[in-house]
Amino acid sequence: MFMIKLAEQTVESKPQFPERCARCGCEGFHKWGRAKARQITDVNITEVWTQRYRCKNCGKTFTSRPKGIGRTGRSHSFMGLLAVLYGLGLSHRSVEKVVGLFGHPTDHMSVWRDIQRLGKLLRDRPKGKAKVVGVDETWMKVKGKSRPIGVVLDVGGRQLGIELTGPRFDYERWFKSMSDELGVQVVVTDDSKDYSVPIDESGLSRQQCMVHMKRTLRRSIGRLKADARDSFSPLIDQIKKLVTELPDNGADRLRNWARSRDLPDELRWLVVHLLERWRQMTVHQHRLDVPQNTNWVEGRFGRIKPRYRMTRGLKTDSGAANFMAVVCDVLA
Repeated sequence: MFMIKLAEQTVESKPQFPERCARCGCEGFHKWGRAKARQITDVNITEVWTQRYRCKNCGKTFTSRPKGIGRTGRSHSFMGLLAVLYGLGLSHRSVEKVVGLFGHPTDHMSVWRDIQRLGKLLRDRPKGKAKVVGVDETWMKVKGKSRPIGVVLDVGGRQLGIELTGPRFDYERWFKSMSDELGVQVVVTDDSKDYSVPIDESGLSRQQCMVHMKRTLRRSIGRLKADARDSFSPLIDQIKKLVTELPDNGADRLRNWARSRDLPDELRWLVVHLLERWRQMTVHQHRLDVPQNTNWVEGRFGRIKPRYRMTRGLKTDSGAANFMAVVCDVLA
């Protein structure tokens, strides 16, 4: 199950009066000619009025359109409908056929251009600030080569950033930009070791996803030899309980177990692994605005990856970023 986000967008028939000149900033204008009717593509109306204006200061002339209408003659709400259909898995040609059935003829290349245009609008919109974010990354083929691409979401699921780099992910710059540009204080991540140093160097706090930590715990215990699991069964049960309850003295208990000379190397490694990450596992206990897992981020990626596998490949960096922006925003 997933939800589709549809922003309510109304299209007005009358043009907007300009606020200021894009060239000189002047707020005075003359009408330049008569208002003209223009045919548009929208689910509700088919015609709007446009008006040209001339700046009183610099003489620049431009066309003012109604709210919700772009230069292409397609309304923003109609572009959003195309994005929803594309996000659900339809190809550009299939989207063309579907909207054509409802009396809105278009062509697949126009659909592609609208998707790209909408993706750029989503990436360029003001991001705002967020003290707590969740991050994740995946790999996609761009120009036939695997490239890492990362997404930043706030705790409400709002997309704050998309990062596409070269063959190796630039974690240092990624986390530094979160701190400087978004005002991030805490990053909720999985237990990837690649995040540790860059997050520390950027001055951010890290909350380890407890779902991932418990999964690592189960896998590590499963790799223990049968005689070790039998011999240290009471201790293993205590470790499981410790990770579940996260008591205040948890770090001290892990430290005492790590000093024991009787532990096998595999079990000692597990205890040390948990001890090193104890502070990062308990950030959510001291801050109520910090989630203890990345479920909302993982869920988003779980819907994006099947959609990506339906594509015929991503040809450009901007196309890959636009694809992520549209699909990530549509499939909430």
